[in-house]
Amino acid sequence: MQQTIGKTTFDNQGFGSILTHARKLEGQQLREIAKSMLRPELIELKGKGAAGQLLHSWFGLKDNDNRAEPDLMSVRFSDGRTGGVEIKAVPLMLKKRGLRIKERCKVTNIDYGQLLDETWSVSRARHKLISVMFIFYRYAGLENWPASQVEKIVYWEVETAQVGGTIRLDWQRTWDYVSEGRAHEISEGHGMILGACTTGQGGDSKHVIQPRNTLELARKRAFALKPAFLQTTYEYIISPASFKSISTLSGKTFSADLKAEVLLGFEPLIGKRLEEIANRLKISKQKTKHASALLVRRALGILNDKKRLLELEAAGVKPKTIPVRERDLRPCEAMSFPAMRLTEFVEEEWKDSEFRAHLDCLLLIPTLAVHCKQELWSRRLGRPFFWTPSGDDEAGIANEWEMFKQEIIEGKAAYKRVNGRRISKLTPGSMTKYIHLRPKSRDGTEDDVDPNGRRTQRLCFWLNQSFIQKLLHK
Repeated sequence: MQQTIGKTTFDNQGFGSILTHARKLEGQQLREIAKSMLRPELIELKGKGAAGQLLHSWFGLKDNDNRAEPDLMSVRFSDGRTGGVEIKAVPLMLKKRGLRIKERCKVTNIDYGQLLDETWSVSRARHKLISVMFIFYRYAGLENWPASQVEKIVYWEVETAQVGGTIRLDWQRTWDYVSEGRAHEISEGHGMILGACTTGQGGDSKHVIQPRNTLELARKRAFALKPAFLQTTYEYIISPASFKSISTLSGKTFSADLKAEVLLGFEPLIGKRLEEIANRLKISKQKTKHASALLVRRALGILNDKKRLLELEAAGVKPKTIPVRERDLRPCEAMSFPAMRLTEFVEEEWKDSEFRAHLDCLLLIPTLAVHCKQELWSRRLGRPFFWTPSGDDEAGIANEWEMFKQEIIEGKAAYKRVNGRRISKLTPGSMTKYIHLRPKSRDGTEDDVDPNGRRTQRLCFWLNQSFIQKLLHK
């Protein structure tokens, strides 16, 4: 059916015409798009969803709603099939590491009772993900959102994607929890790519009665695609030669259960000295900085290629080696994360923060030592495990994250020199349960500025040693 949008006409039931129409958005600011649609009133929209609503209007859609069916229906594809196409506007933010995904992408609300009547093949989530048109745009901020610019149009299908099986398992894991009367225990971290995120800001009104367990209320949730998957999808279309599939590189057929495959690959190595592992798997002893990433690649059977692993990056798997004193499993040091710009950090919300994304799928690889000064390659490999925060742990980490955010806004990250040392007023790790902030660089000399323009050290978050020790004992 021909549809006219401003001065442009396209067939909203012909896939080729829809894709051509979509790609006209690339390189345009949203205010220019509104002008070309002869809809100047669209740039007067307010609120977080204004940009998405404008981009949906480009396809003749009235608003960005929560309908069960895809946005465009009865679309004819080149292979003869007919189906729907979902339009997803995905904001990017320019940060120190380049364009980064701003937030997760909601797929559909979860109705716990309805979920139990579904299988994956007929589920609302799959229905929404069969054919997706991602519109990646560079977000210019809430006040200046019409200056946002569309960067790339990406068409994606769940059934043909390398990670389609993983998404199906993510959905099934959520279904299993609901079926067992454990909807109140669901965590977004249970899904590697398709998470079950909470909706709203909390409170009793955001809890509902779950089927098969009337004693425990469950948080309202929605299925959502995680930032790591969206980031990988965007970067893959920009530079496909940088990525390769695990199966292609290893020559093996892998199941969709990435966690199980990774841990199975480590099994023959557990308890062996790192020097023996390095010799067996051809890991250079000069590359201690990248030892964890190399260990994962070798455990998966990948020997030479340096390409980024598509499935692991899409799932947000982040390997971390932990030097551990064997007698009591005390980590030799706290665990650091990437350094950040404080002016960017204070603009984040916890649920979509970079630090939360780093915690979403950690692969912790203990290396066991008699004492912490023991030479690296004489240590033994402990049993690796995946970790993502439980509901209680995430709540505790979020509280401390918010505390540090407020301290930075108040200027407590600014330092003064005392006996040659740089001292700030940030709460030390000895007074927190989960995390703390301190310099990332070896000598602490790299500088940053806080939101008030005061000079600070370049900081990053660290997981406390005592908290890591508890994880290792579990």
